[in-house]
Amino acid sequence: AQRVGLRIHEVPVDWTDDPDSRVDVVATATEDLKGVWRLACGFSTGRIPVARLRAELVRPDSPSATPGVPRGLTGQLIRFGIVGVFSTLAYFALYLGLRPVMGAQASNFVSLLVTAVLNTAVNRALTFNV
Repeated sequence: AQRVGLRIHEVPVDWTDDPDSRVDVVATATEDLKGVWRLACGFSTGRIPVARLRAELVRPDSPSATPGVPRGLTGQLIRFGIVGVFSTLAYFALYLGLRPVMGAQASNFVSLLVTAVLNTAVNRALTFNV
């Protein structure tokens, strides 16, 4: 990563257990989102040289890591996102349909279970060709 201009930051840590530890969720989420924003900006502006990374680290004649899985990450990301959107819509519809019959917790459980199983099956078949 350092050879292609990416940041590397290592921090030595001494860990002490605190039985009453508290996490500032808002600050942690904010910092995480700032990191995601930095990555998105780096990818979109070309500051993170993905093509150069790929050229240096992946041999053009190298086979796919998993036989039968296409090497194209962009297509996989798009298919994964589409499956996720439809899975979310299916969860929402299923939850709304079951809520009057089963109550909130039971309909949430059933909706999550059904959509998680279907999401996994559809992603295996369409996104990852497994």
